[in-house]
Amino acid sequence: MAARMYLVWRALSSTELCRHHLPEDEPMSPYAVRALICSFVLVAFCFSCAVAQVQEPAANLGAAAVYRALLRLRSTATVLHTTAHPDDEDGALLAWLARHQGVRTGLLTLTRGEGGANLLGPERDDALGLLRTEELLAAGRYYGVDQMFTRVADFGFSKRLDETLDHWGREVVLGDVVRAIRLYRPDILVSRYHGKPRDGHGHHQAAGLMSLEAFKAAADPKRFPAHFQEGLHPWKVKKLYVGVRENEPGATLTVDVGAYDPLIGKSYRELAREGLSYQRSQGAGQWRAAPGVSLSRVMLAESTISTVANEQSMFDGMDTTLLGLAQFAGAPHILPALTEMHNRVEAAISTFEARQPWGVASELAAGMQATRALIEQVKAASPATAHTDHLLFLLANKEQELNDAMHQALGLVMEVLVDPARASEAPASFVASRETFPVAIPGQRFALTLSVTNRSPVPLEQGEASLVHPPGWEVTEQTPTGNLPVRNTTWRAPFAVQVPDNAAYTRPHWSRANEWRDHRYQINPPHYLHLPFAPPELIGVFRYAVNGVRFSLSRPAQT
Repeated sequence: MAARMYLVWRALSSTELCRHHLPEDEPMSPYAVRALICSFVLVAFCFSCAVAQVQEPAANLGAAAVYRALLRLRSTATVLHTTAHPDDEDGALLAWLARHQGVRTGLLTLTRGEGGANLLGPERDDALGLLRTEELLAAGRYYGVDQMFTRVADFGFSKRLDETLDHWGREVVLGDVVRAIRLYRPDILVSRYHGKPRDGHGHHQAAGLMSLEAFKAAADPKRFPAHFQEGLHPWKVKKLYVGVRENEPGATLTVDVGAYDPLIGKSYRELAREGLSYQRSQGAGQWRAAPGVSLSRVMLAESTISTVANEQSMFDGMDTTLLGLAQFAGAPHILPALTEMHNRVEAAISTFEARQPWGVASELAAGMQATRALIEQVKAASPATAHTDHLLFLLANKEQELNDAMHQALGLVMEVLVDPARASEAPASFVASRETFPVAIPGQRFALTLSVTNRSPVPLEQGEASLVHPPGWEVTEQTPTGNLPVRNTTWRAPFAVQVPDNAAYTRPHWSRANEWRDHRYQINPPHYLHLPFAPPELIGVFRYAVNGVRFSLSRPAQT
């Protein structure tokens, strides 16, 4: 079955972000080698025996995905949830925010769960961290979230907060949380924990305390000024909520995460529980959520805006609409352009038809055109301010969201697959695995094909394909076959690839010399800090137009 293509020993990632090679002369510890080998064997087994386990959830496909993408276009809100370990998260609340409210939703997990139990096999420490990272990424596809991590490691059960902070380094972990906030720019921070003994585990207490301290430190220009050399800026979060257990006093807001979504066919709690079941090393796959009312409870702990008595929503007191951006930026002259964006989004939502989701394509194309025009208008204005910087940040998010919404609406399917060295001779080749190499090696030559299927009747224009690749790799595009796809037809673009003889092995961007003594990872390069994994060496890109407006779709190469 298909597996992402990497140089030797690369753990597969369901979130593909960026790539790096460590220096050739930097030795890998025996522990790191073991971790990588275990991870590779695990992933190879999963792909060969249970490919369905890594397929997209139904909630991320078809009409359900299109409608969720349209809701995302309507809102400018961002929420970041913080926890200590994989499986600590309130997945039902995350799914409700991302899928019901259309909120840009992130999950910051301090550790990768290296010190936890493993009910699946012998993996421990960093090998278990690789496994649990993959499990959390699989779960996150059900929640509908972006994911980030920090450099600290789970060193097993800790009874005390001070022990945890001594091992991790208080300023180190706080700096990582602050950096994540400045990078993601949430309006609301939701901490799973309070930072108090009621949290139990020392890691849980540390996650809660660091969230509370980072809420203030992220806005302080005197704190962690090295972040500003990366192009980040101080960021003021508007509200901080902390989780409240069932029957625990103090909740100021409850959310019915048991609400039913008819497009998904289940409640957000049921969907989240299905995602959590992929964290099987922790025994999370043993029960299902029951339908019906289910409450997620939080308490407002801090706020930098005027609070509202008897809150009905996390977003009370905020304007999270597109039109609200004009007032936020202090730029009333952009209101007409924002109105055009708003009208296009609302028209797409009002005309959405689940049986013909491509009917919103014209509105999405017009919305993209209006968004890009506004971006250029704001860039041309002077002088630049912190407000205009964030306005451009939000508009860039909308540009990407419009891009994603168009792919979903058209039902585009794109694959970038290594071609078999020879045609399969299996009698039942339609069910047999494609026989290709598992990993590329230095000096190797191979062919791959980028294919795009358009399941809608909307014609694509100006199609072109390319491969993003590391420096030194030789990539030659062959002549594409067929016309641009329409009505369930497929367009193919073949490529020839040459791996350089001196290509370095692919390695994780996080490492430590000793799994038992070192409680923090070294991150190389530093700006990869929050990434789950580095991205693959080859990424296919398909650029096309609808009604003359350009869009692009990218996917990692697979073997």
